Amino acid sequence: MEEEEADDSEFYRHLKQQLFIEGDLEGADGSETLPTSTTETSEFDADAEGETSTDDYICTCPWLDEIAREPSESEGGGTIASPTPSDLLYDELVHRNYVCTDIEGPSSDDSRLTPDRVGGGINYMVPFKIRWSFGFAIKSMLINLTRVDRKEFYIATAHKGNIFNYETNSMRYVHGHIKPVKAVSVDRTGTWLVTGGYGENSKVIVTDTIKCKQLLILNNPPGDLGSLLLGMAPDARYFFSVHYPEAPVIKIWKWTYGADKPDSEYRITKTHIGKPCRIVFHPNDQNFFMIAFEKIIMLAHWNGDDNQVEDVVYVNATRKMGIMTDCEMAMNRHEVYACTSTGYIAIFGNVLFTENIREHPLNTNKMYVKKIKVTRTSIKTMRCPDNVICILDENGILKFLDTNILLLYWIESELPTIQVISFSLEHIKSVKSKMDMKLAASPSNQQPFTDEDAEEEDRSLDYEMLLKKGVRSRASLLQRPFIVRDFIVGCKDGRIFHVDIVKDIYQPYFSIADSAVASLSVSTVRSLLYVAYQSGRVTIFDYDSLQCVITSTALVQKPRRRRINVHEEEEITVLNSFILISNMDIHLVVARTNGALIFLSPDLRPIREQRYKFTTTNIERMAFSENNQFLAFCDSGKTMNVLRYYEESWYMYMKFRGHTEPITDILFLHFENPRLYTIGEDRYIVEYSLEEEDKEMPLKNRTKIEDTAIPLCFLYYPSPPNDEKYFFVANSEYKFKLIHEKTMKCRSLTVGPHHGCYETPVSRMKVLPNSNGKFIIFQNSTHMGILKTPSDGNPYKHIGILANPKLGTIGICNQGKYVFTYAKGEGGILVWNVNTTSLDTLHYMGGPELEPYHVLIEGGANGWFFKEIEDLFCYIQILHQEDAYASQAFGDRIFIDDLPDLIRACGFYPSEYEVEQLIYEIQYKDYEKTGELRDSISFIEFVKLFLNHRPASGVSTEELEHHFNILLNGKDELSPHEFAKKMCKLGEPFTPESLTTCLDNLMSNEDMTYDEDILDQLQPINFEYFTKTMLGILQESAYTEAQERAIREDSENDLS
Repeated sequence: MEEEEADDSEFYRHLKQQLFIEGDLEGADGSETLPTSTTETSEFDADAEGETSTDDYICTCPWLDEIAREPSESEGGGTIASPTPSDLLYDELVHRNYVCTDIEGPSSDDSRLTPDRVGGGINYMVPFKIRWSFGFAIKSMLINLTRVDRKEFYIATAHKGNIFNYETNSMRYVHGHIKPVKAVSVDRTGTWLVTGGYGENSKVIVTDTIKCKQLLILNNPPGDLGSLLLGMAPDARYFFSVHYPEAPVIKIWKWTYGADKPDSEYRITKTHIGKPCRIVFHPNDQNFFMIAFEKIIMLAHWNGDDNQVEDVVYVNATRKMGIMTDCEMAMNRHEVYACTSTGYIAIFGNVLFTENIREHPLNTNKMYVKKIKVTRTSIKTMRCPDNVICILDENGILKFLDTNILLLYWIESELPTIQVISFSLEHIKSVKSKMDMKLAASPSNQQPFTDEDAEEEDRSLDYEMLLKKGVRSRASLLQRPFIVRDFIVGCKDGRIFHVDIVKDIYQPYFSIADSAVASLSVSTVRSLLYVAYQSGRVTIFDYDSLQCVITSTALVQKPRRRRINVHEEEEITVLNSFILISNMDIHLVVARTNGALIFLSPDLRPIREQRYKFTTTNIERMAFSENNQFLAFCDSGKTMNVLRYYEESWYMYMKFRGHTEPITDILFLHFENPRLYTIGEDRYIVEYSLEEEDKEMPLKNRTKIEDTAIPLCFLYYPSPPNDEKYFFVANSEYKFKLIHEKTMKCRSLTVGPHHGCYETPVSRMKVLPNSNGKFIIFQNSTHMGILKTPSDGNPYKHIGILANPKLGTIGICNQGKYVFTYAKGEGGILVWNVNTTSLDTLHYMGGPELEPYHVLIEGGANGWFFKEIEDLFCYIQILHQEDAYASQAFGDRIFIDDLPDLIRACGFYPSEYEVEQLIYEIQYKDYEKTGELRDSISFIEFVKLFLNHRPASGVSTEELEHHFNILLNGKDELSPHEFAKKMCKLGEPFTPESLTTCLDNLMSNEDMTYDEDILDQLQPINFEYFTKTMLGILQESAYTEAQERAIREDSENDLS
């Protein structure tokens, strides 16, 4: 048996040598054809000196072969041609090492992540680094990078790309995008990869897949949402991108120049052509290309010398064929092919019969020839490796055809439903003689070598050997063996297969993820990650060994139909919505969208399941008590439900509605006597009693903690055992609040992450385990980060990273080493290493005292606004001095009573509720240490207080208009007396006298008289009149001009 296996391996090794060649990468001996000389002499100089013969000369690029060497004088004369700058730059990229910065830190060798060797070399300023990925989004682009010397493929996961080596089971990641990757293309060697994001501020990035380095980053201009389609030329000298702002625009980039603008643009004048599907270059001449749109096909020729798109021809098929879905070109063929949504393949050619490509040069003058029905469903993908046309239909069936659309082979039941396919980059060798191969490889051969140039050999013995070894045969009477390149397929169940039809290998990778991730939960004692998929599947991963432990389909249910009326029915599908593992891994519960709760064994063993249903709406949040005796959950109906575990069963302990708006977070406190707290969009924090005697009325305390903001999440603030206990609350206005556990008063208000990339406020927080409460992991809708405690508004005490444009709820391992993320609507889970050293470094770089806060002040420490704050702080002290004309003695403190006036003078106008919070915060600042209330505040404390309490991003015009519309109550305008009446009754009401005083001060610059009532002199009040006339808010341009003028005056005063 061992001898037979050895013979088989030797046979397949010989078969690979006979059938596969790497024309651009390998020589006759199978080694890489890259320059091996270590001297400084270039290839051009060596040729000129006659030291390199024709047989020794090696070049990997066709155009470099033409420009780099001309025949020597001994061969008939000639001189060496001078290469262009683009050629030299490309040669530098191909043949030599280059320096490229990488924000992720390690090199490609160090960044290879394997189950037995993970981490290492984490950049000290990167808070999170991807360690592994459990599954991928199969709807993403899949690009096969397999060659003789590498076994890899690229797959895009949201905004990041992953290069997976299926031979060594290792991963490398391609970073740089901030929007989901929409388009991907690669050259024929698999070395140069171009990717494009789609959305505002998207980019186009060219990456070296060997070193995993970014070579070129192109930012799309404002208003351009990005590339819908990309096509890298086979020799990687340029790439095409298709944009669709209003009409389709084709941009051509000679990226080796490094320019940030396209070298040429071509605008398509035809309308109603649909979305672009694919860009294809002709295998014989890459300057001929075609672009398939949904309703039309564009054929053109690219003139690289003049940077022009020429000979443009538009062709389409009959309307009954549906829309175009893909297109292809074949080697040595004039005909081009397109597939449609109705299962047809349309053929376009120069004439109605086949022409010899050597006798008739390539051109774009095509016409519709015929259509052939090849499948009953829509064709999703068409590829043509080595003149074998492969089509993939909606049912996941693969069919292989020849260029005459004759069936060769098909794959239907061997694999799960296939979604995407990509062939390896190895070329199948046709039946050629060895002499023809040598002639074709000779640089002096000016004509391209084609299959028709080869003299056919008698291969009957080889065919017989192949058939005896079990190689599949073609679906034809000749019974020749069917040989095609290896390929990678992504299936509907989330797995990726490497398929080798010659060896009959169907190798799966990754665990089954047949739907999007609904929720995840992390064990508190073991290195296990529990994942619930929407379909009902539950899977356990070991994040230390990076393996799938077990997966269960016990909860998967088939959709059922419900009749709406006599004529209509609807399909109802029950999905998973939440999963939670309790403390010490005692209980595991899965929540369903229909309100059902299913309790499972933590190891998913087939024991009796406990199913309960206490609500009919979707369960949105759940939490176990620390002693595992209580389970609290809230549904979309705003109801709080608490279950109790007693005698190995769960029963409803209490059910109460303590909020008038949806609940945003749930929290259990203490181990022995648990207490339950919730916060909601009604701005209240509610405490529930879990004592037996309070079951009928569990509401213990209900306190309002916000005035205008909405509390989004909270946790028990990490503090020493003997200190006061607080809740740490994040709200919708990018602020953090410390709420005293007993008094429910706000002891501190600080600004949270809100600059730049933080477009949404913090929505989830958790203390990082094993950090002694020093760090908090937070997330919003797209980013996740680390916050250093205590929170004081210092912008250098938090750091974050883009986790996913559609980020779901994150999980943290019990050791505090890893964070787990997933994207809403996708089935992949990313494992990230946590690096808290980056935050410690950033905090140190911020500096002491006020230095880190200078970035929050307009103009910084030397700007006009900071000087204005200093002057106003001094003016407040002058007001308390008896003799205003005597020499002034300024101190570093002011009284708390002056705080509201000073803050309003600085441009922040707090409400009475906010003023009360300001004073309370300063009074109790040192109360825990001294037991005394404070009555003064220093300058540094005031600056921090002002920056933390003022709106994080200012008051926008939209926000102001929203509040004014509440006053209008559906009207277009208000009369002055109606306006005054509402201002004196709604919200924090004015008194008539104070309102009159405010209006007199606001309208002092207008043509008003003081003899009559100010209200009688006002015009009907709409939003424009209110902002421009009454408040005097300047337009954006006027405000900028006034600010520049103030800065200029300050500079002149400093000079004088």
